[in-house]
Amino acid sequence: MKIIIFLAFAILLSACGREDYGEYITEATEATEKTIRVAIGNSNFMGLVHGSVEISGTSAFVVSADDKITRFNAGEIFEASSKNYKISPVYQSGRLKVIGLERNWANGETPQFRGVMQISQMDGGFIIVNELPLEEYLYAVIPSEMPSSFGVEASKVQAVTARSFAIRQIRENRFSEFGAHVDDSVISQVYNNIPENDVSIKAVRATRGLVLKYEGEIISANYFSTSGGTTANFGEVWANGGEFPVETPSFLRARAHMFYHPGDLRTEAAAAYFFRNKEIPAFEREFPWFRWEVTMTADELSERINENLLHRQQANPDMIHLINEYGEATHEPAETIGILQNIEVVRRGQGGNLMEVIFRGTEGDVRVKTEFNIRALLNPREIPVIRHDGSTASNLNLLPSAFFTKEVNICPLTGELQYITFHGGGNGHGVGMSQNGVRALLDMGLTYVEILRHFYPGTEVNHAKP
Repeated sequence: MKIIIFLAFAILLSACGREDYGEYITEATEATEKTIRVAIGNSNFMGLVHGSVEISGTSAFVVSADDKITRFNAGEIFEASSKNYKISPVYQSGRLKVIGLERNWANGETPQFRGVMQISQMDGGFIIVNELPLEEYLYAVIPSEMPSSFGVEASKVQAVTARSFAIRQIRENRFSEFGAHVDDSVISQVYNNIPENDVSIKAVRATRGLVLKYEGEIISANYFSTSGGTTANFGEVWANGGEFPVETPSFLRARAHMFYHPGDLRTEAAAAYFFRNKEIPAFEREFPWFRWEVTMTADELSERINENLLHRQQANPDMIHLINEYGEATHEPAETIGILQNIEVVRRGQGGNLMEVIFRGTEGDVRVKTEFNIRALLNPREIPVIRHDGSTASNLNLLPSAFFTKEVNICPLTGELQYITFHGGGNGHGVGMSQNGVRALLDMGLTYVEILRHFYPGTEVNHAKP
């Protein structure tokens, strides 16, 4: 099957006039932005405010506060109290540790950080900001985002996208209220959840300073875990204030990642057939998240929706509205829908992703827009999601993706909703590069530059010039 797919892909590239991608790479020199400031989340990435902070080091380190400098030896612990602090290793090889911080390091080891730490007070707790060279930051982003088992070539793809994303975030300064450019979670890109390694360091050094550009500007190179056969239009996933959908850049348009024409996935009939079909000849058909399904009762769904509804409305007031008796969207607080009676699909994107739904309940109806809000309100939590390979995943705070269709079961005697089975594909928001798609294309023989050009058509791999 892989041979057939490779030949078909080769023919496709040939028919489209395959170019010499080497011309798009210039000599890699030092990146424009030399350092980055990362707000470090608390354990399990549940927020940025830490109730208490204790810092140690692999070697000696110094703590600066109120013009006073105190030296600590390796293994000694400094505890923050009521001041603002800067903590720096004495030696360049030294690493700082945040005691008690839980990350996915082997054997529960406390994560180690390059660079310096700055600790400041906020909301009755502390904010931790890790400042370090941009290229060294990428050492610990890549293994946290792309499996190192995929090899150096795959990590090169991730290095270029992560660097592009980071530089755009530095320039946009979205975390300025915390004194940072980015955080260390999926809200920005995951950093140091898995430690740096030889593969990630080689990939960063091999691509030093290289970014993706479109018409001379560095792009925000969005990426996600797994495609279910299609990607989504950028503008049909995220809102801009109260505007949704928004304009989609040409390099972030919906694309098919398969040798099959699924029809118009904006229609329910095409989407239902596509997302229930496990045999679609797609690039990522061998990966666990290619297809998934989960069944939730009316009570479970009602509980999830009502528990999160008001919070999501407060976070996105222009995307969640109560519907009045005349079918009009209002700005009234959305506290509950009662017991869920049905989920009505209002609009899908070009890739089949849900953009807008209506939750109809015994105590009210609510119109919900954007994939994140939909996934958050339908979060399965402890209910196992069955994946393509038969394995299960539990404790999910979001549905795996918004690329799904629903199978509704109604009690024939009462006409009441009993349960809904969601049949979906892929994992993540679905915009830009699919990380497991990178592995699939590498198996077809493409280089890292060819893969970048595939996922971000019309872009060039170039140096981040001033």
